[in-house]
This record gives sequence, C-alpha cells and structure tokens, in this order.
Amino acid sequence: MPHTNKEIEELIEKALEKLHTQSRPNISKVARELDVPYQRLRSPYRGKKSLFEREPNGRKLDPAQEKALCGWIDYNDSLGLPVKRTQIVAAATSILKLANPSSPPLSEKWLKRFLQRHPKYNIRRRKSLDIELPESPSTNSSNSTNISTPKTIQRFQRLESRLLTLKKDISHYENIVKKLSKGAQSCAYQLEETHREIETSKAATAARNARYGVSRTGFRSRGIISSANVAKMKRDKQKLTDLEAIDKLRPQWKKVMIELKRHCRQSGRRLKR
Repeated sequence: MPHTNKEIEELIEKALEKLHTQSRPNISKVARELDVPYQRLRSPYRGKKSLFEREPNGRKLDPAQEKALCGWIDYNDSLGLPVKRTQIVAAATSILKLANPSSPPLSEKWLKRFLQRHPKYNIRRRKSLDIELPESPSTNSSNSTNISTPKTIQRFQRLESRLLTLKKDISHYENIVKKLSKGAQSCAYQLEETHREIETSKAATAARNARYGVSRTGFRSRGIISSANVAKMKRDKQKLTDLEAIDKLRPQWKKVMIELKRHCRQSGRRLKR
C-alpha cells in the first residue's frame, strides 16, 4: 500500500477512470486490485471532493471572508498603497469581530499559513509611477482669463502673497535656529571643558592625599626635630615592637613554664620567684 497521500490520490484517479469504463462498477474489487482504501475510493466516486480539494479544517476565515480579505489587499495595491503584514492581521481580526465579537484572537502562525496559501502577497514588487501626470498650473496660467474667473485670479494672487510672506518668515526662523544651534554648541563645549577641569582637580587632590596620608591642613607647626628626639622615637617604637612580640609569645611561654615546673619538682629542684 502506498504511504503518502499524494500516491494514494494518484491511484484513486486511476481507479475512478477504471470504474467509469465498467458497466457494473465494483468499488471493493477495484480497491483491492490497486491497493487503495475502500472509503477513500468510494467518496470521490459518489461525487465528494478529494482530500486535496476539500477545505482544510480549523481555518479562522471561511472562503467568503478570505476572499474579501484578498480583495481588500488587491484594492489597496491598485491605489499604490501596499499593505503591511500587521495590517493584514488587523484586517482579518476586524472581519472575525464583525462575524462574531467573541471570536478568539489569531495565532502567530496564521499569517505564515495565509501567505503560503497566497504567495503573491508575500513579495510584492513596487510598481512604476505614471510619468504622464498633468503639470501643475503656473502663475501665468492662473492669471489667464481664458481658464480662470476674476474671483479665481484674486484667490490665486492672495495665496501667492501669503506664500511669499511665509517664505520670508521661514528664512527669518531659519536664521534664529542657526544662531540657537551655534550657541548651544558653544555652551556644550564650555560645559565639557568645565567637567574635564573638575575631574582633573579631583584626581590631583586624590593623588596628594594618597601621598601624604592627610591633607596639608592637618599638619601643625612643632619646630625643628633634633637627632636625640629621633633616637628616642626609634627606641619607643622598638619597645612597642618588643612588647608586641612578648605578647604573642605569652601563650607559648605559659605552656613552657608548666613543663619546667613539673620537671623541677620531679628532679627535686626549687625555683626562685
């Protein structure tokens, strides 16, 4: 038996041709001969659509709604307004809402399947513009009495004067904007320079504090230090160092003294305090 639906449909087409040539068609016999499912052969023989001709189940839009959506896309394309993908989804959602306000939203894969069914909407080439457009009327043609009434001529003259006034105002505003832009650039440059100087000053202060430990305002004048004072300061520092070493050795010294006393008692010796 064939495995794919395409192979089965091809065999069904051959079986239908064979059945139409028989005076007394026997569906089950032909199905056994060509090794096709009986029900799959019986349905198209009775006039039902085949698997590939039937509308698939689970589509959001029915054929009429999908045809309306395609017509809307073609109409916008004829006007030179190509439709984006988000607009296609929005239009399909609005069609569903008109039919049923409580319809579920479209899934993310709906647009992909829609474009697979209609590949012509997937890539739309840009159409060339019509170069034979009518020319815009000039000032002379607007003042011509052959095609214009006096009111129309006055109206065009008023519009022309307004446009000239607006052109002068626009040039004035352009100069103001240029000046403001130039001033803003200079202010930004000065602000950047000030920020750089502040950062340099902070870095110098931090380096000086790291070098001397404290700021210069922390020192007080105490006169000249002699060599005797320096020697005394060294002796005091050495004493502190010795005391710290003794304190570190004190726990070990206690253990040694206990062992020494026990040894003296065992040997009969006495320690002087």
